[in-house]
Amino acid sequence: MGSVQAQNEVFDKCYQGLDGGNATATDVSIVYPQGFHVVDKDGVDVLVVNKNYKPSDALYESDRVIALHPVTLESDSGEGVLLYPVVSSTIPMLHGTLERELHAALGDSDKDVSSSIRKIQLDDMSQYGNADVAYIYDMRLPEPYMGKYANCTGVYLRKYAHPALLMKVITTDEGMAKKDEYLHKLLGSVKYGDAVTPEGVKMESVAKQDSMNIVNHVACRHVNAAKK
Repeated sequence: MGSVQAQNEVFDKCYQGLDGGNATATDVSIVYPQGFHVVDKDGVDVLVVNKNYKPSDALYESDRVIALHPVTLESDSGEGVLLYPVVSSTIPMLHGTLERELHAALGDSDKDVSSSIRKIQLDDMSQYGNADVAYIYDMRLPEPYMGKYANCTGVYLRKYAHPALLMKVITTDEGMAKKDEYLHKLLGSVKYGDAVTPEGVKMESVAKQDSMNIVNHVACRHVNAAKK
């Protein structure tokens, strides 16, 4: 696919999120991994984890657990896809998203899924996009993505005063043997910088308050806004 610059420009869509930011403003860079091609889609791709599942706390009857991924790359072998994140400085933390996706995949909101989420926090996080912490979890999609990809590995990266990144590797049954290879490709293509901006610190504080509200069963700002 064209030049390196043209390949990397594919990810411009990732930065057209809530704040219309870019790689410089968010201090997150994404480079194109070899061995993959772009899956052409109009707009942001919406992954519905389980179309037949509705969370018990859904605000509307039509609410479903979804994930937004602006860019999808498919392996040239046709055995796996990489789903890239919305990168927005207004989203420094994702509250309960991993658990909600796992509940949706299982179709059971009462299931304790904490043991299904692996937390990785090492002295050297260079293999995890220079994040402070990485969370990895596996689930099987009830309805295969693109009609054939059902084995999903979610990746959630967090770095202080930076955007939260939620990505996925999804394989066919045959491609499961290459899951670690695809995961390495995904993590190797995304990198946090080390800048700490006043805006980033402010949003981190807002996210912390949201987290405390959730723990104390107080509706967060997003829920309050939705009810107005």
